[in-house]
Formats: sequence, structure tokens, C-alpha cells
Amino acid sequence: MTIQGVGTPASLAPIRVLVIDRSRAAECKILVHLENAGHQIIHARDENAVIELLLGSVDETPEDQSLIYSGVSVEPEHRTVHVHGTPVELSRLEFEFLLALIETPMRVLTHGELAERVWGNYDVGLKAISVLASRLRRRVIEAGGPRVAEAVHGVGYRLACAG
Repeated sequence: MTIQGVGTPASLAPIRVLVIDRSRAAECKILVHLENAGHQIIHARDENAVIELLLGSVDETPEDQSLIYSGVSVEPEHRTVHVHGTPVELSRLEFEFLLALIETPMRVLTHGELAERVWGNYDVGLKAISVLASRLRRRVIEAGGPRVAEAVHGVGYRLACAG
């Protein structure tokens, strides 16, 4: 979990929180994947860790934030992508598609959401979205990275599960 912000707490970006029921095996697997991907895990009863995370985030700047998923590092401020440290050239549309997926790792983005987010237009055909997803997957895989975009039949795309 990364929180970014500058100045007062009112300027903090939204915080992404995932609540996991440790009594459910499927949710424990999600937790393991998140920990392996380098996400900071805070246990609900650890009030000091939550306070430290919130207070520590005030000094972070957006330029310092990169989103990391299974060896794929995306730096939104600089619009760069690296796979295991190696730069990967992506088109503007490919970058926006990857950014949308990596910013919402636990969600399926509908075709309409992707069309609006990537193209800025809801009137984009399913074929154009699927071709873009395929090109993005190919570029990341050719650079030694994982399959990043997973199709959800009839709905849209999500960030593929690590591992």
C-alpha cells in the first residue's frame, strides 16, 4: 500500500485499503501475493503502524512514487516502465492501459472504463481494446515480464495474478 501526498493531510491522495479475512484460505493467498510483490501489509490491531504510515506519507512527493507488480515498475510522473530494471518502450495508449490496471490491482476494469481512461472516449470498440491489451502483453512479456492484462470474458480486463 502506498500513500502519497505533500503538505497537509488534506492534500493526501486516496488511500487504497484491502481488508482480508485471514480465516479464508483464498484471501490468505492474496495476502501472500501482495507481500511477495512488496506491498506494505498492516495488521488491523497495529495502530502505531497505521499512524506511522499516514504521518510518513506526508513527506513523500508524487515524483518518488512508482507502482510495482511482479518486476514491472511503472512511474506515472515520468511516464516510464521498467521490467526487472530494463526500460520498456510503450505507446501512450499502452502506457495508459498498463497504468489503469496496475493502479486497480484488485478490480476488473470494464471495457467502458478502459475506453474512457485510455482513449478518453466511451465510443471505442471491443476489438480496439483487445488489440491494445494483446500488444501490451506482448511488449511486457518480450522484456521478460509477466502477462499483465487478463481478459474477463464479457466484462473487461484485470491485472493478471502474479505467479
